[in-house]
Amino acid sequence: MNRVQSLWSRRILLAALILLQACGGGGSKGSSNGIPPPPVLTGPEFLYVGAGNNSPATGPTELLMFPIDFNTGALGAPTTIPAKGSILGTLGDPFGQVLYTTEEGVGIHEYSINGSTGGLTEFSGSPFAAGVNGNIYTDTQNKFFYISSCLYTRSSTGMLTLVVCPIEIGTLKSAVDPGNKFIFDACAQRGLVTCVDSIDPTNGILARINQSNEVFPNFLNPEDEAVHPSGNFVYTSGIFSAFAPPPLPSPDVHLEVAVLSLDRTSGQLSITARTGFPAVPGVPAVLIMALDPTGKFLYAADPVNIYAFSINAA
Repeated sequence: MNRVQSLWSRRILLAALILLQACGGGGSKGSSNGIPPPPVLTGPEFLYVGAGNNSPATGPTELLMFPIDFNTGALGAPTTIPAKGSILGTLGDPFGQVLYTTEEGVGIHEYSINGSTGGLTEFSGSPFAAGVNGNIYTDTQNKFFYISSCLYTRSSTGMLTLVVCPIEIGTLKSAVDPGNKFIFDACAQRGLVTCVDSIDPTNGILARINQSNEVFPNFLNPEDEAVHPSGNFVYTSGIFSAFAPPPLPSPDVHLEVAVLSLDRTSGQLSITARTGFPAVPGVPAVLIMALDPTGKFLYAADPVNIYAFSINAA
């Protein structure tokens, strides 16, 4: 993501999860497909956005915390938390209790979250040194932590310990299945923007599941992945063209959020819907996404704007 830059020499990265206070639901019983039901919102909800600079550094490096109206999805005025280096990734744990950030030249920050105020308190031992910067995600139990292609274990006290690097999977933006069965990677295989990996719940190791369909013959560059809390749909964002390969320069190149349905037995994906809109002139075409835990809203950010979408649960 270090190539993402806005008109003000700043890049913007959207949290992979929207965090909230005192969620109900999500118990161990779950639904018939093994996926916990969406949480019941009982308190404030927050969106965290990391910002930074490309070289030369001419703007602020900071973490922004937006309050969310969980009835309408609207964002309130942000609180600014300064950072020493550019924030390259932000991640909320599946329980809305921990926030991770990767800070350029610093490492992995791990914070506990005040569910009432959204305030952050850094864990003991944080920041943790990291040999790489980039995509970060966890399994649904927050037992395993991944940064790019490196796997860490996480202790009950929040300590991160490197297990293996690299594991050669999950090098771009990824999202984790709420049933803890699959991880979805933004990938660059011909005809695919989403690669699917199975996750071993005992050791966190990933294994690639080959897809039988070429679902996107005209993608140019995948950017991000998100999964609906039902576990039935995967969202992918990126740059698309009506031509494959497109003429360069191509006036039809645009940003797009696509919806894929998931076969939870085989891990196979199929296209359901696509929503496209123009890229911002003069700004690199990048689109990062976040879903709220109930599956009502999807947020997408390019280097200038944050877009909000309502979701049809069916």
